[in-house]
Amino acid sequence: MSRSSRTVEGTHLRIESANKENAAHYGSTGAGYLFLSVLVVGGIVFFNRGPLILDVASPDFNPIVVIPLIFAIGGAFNLVRSGKDRLRAGWFGTSVLEIDEVFAGHGMHGILRTARDLNPRSGFVLRLQCIRSKQIAVPGQRSGSTHYNIIDDVLCELTQKVEGTGRSSVGLPVDFNLPPDMPATHGAQAIAGSIRWALIAEARLAGLNYNAVFRIPVRGRRAEHGKAGAPSS
Repeated sequence: MSRSSRTVEGTHLRIESANKENAAHYGSTGAGYLFLSVLVVGGIVFFNRGPLILDVASPDFNPIVVIPLIFAIGGAFNLVRSGKDRLRAGWFGTSVLEIDEVFAGHGMHGILRTARDLNPRSGFVLRLQCIRSKQIAVPGQRSGSTHYNIIDDVLCELTQKVEGTGRSSVGLPVDFNLPPDMPATHGAQAIAGSIRWALIAEARLAGLNYNAVFRIPVRGRRAEHGKAGAPSS
């Protein structure tokens, strides 16, 4: 998830929805996966000296032929996701989340405002996620070689439902209590072991469904923050 625009005034945060940034991120990720798929296919064709057996029931089936398919599926998934985020950003505009400074193990309170009034069929669903970047191994095209990818691992998810009143541009209440065992934000998204928090707002509408993502900077616990004398990242 890409970084949202935000301004900090004392302990008050104003965070804009990141759909445009996310569209660019998923678009480049999808293109990267498709490029890897082409490279793997080229490597298989170049290095393989025998026939490629595609029948999974055959004893001569080589599972390496599945690798480019996996990359291609990943690329298509990310490109579709990018397209949806671009469409939503253009249709719904920029939503804004205004919250007080958030500390690990404490509450998150504020207001979410959409760019225009929305009338969802069954209210809004707000999901607050704590996400860890996790490294996984992927077999390489040569025997014994391994590549590594970074994926999202959702450590926890909190859900809040807000009834739709037709005045979402005026503001929807946001109210969460962060679990005491969940960590604060730290590290970059593409680095294994990093932690980030995201608020995902969704609503079912006639036509395109509303979906907006906000990156939430969660600081270290208040006691730790005070002892360190500096903000936790």
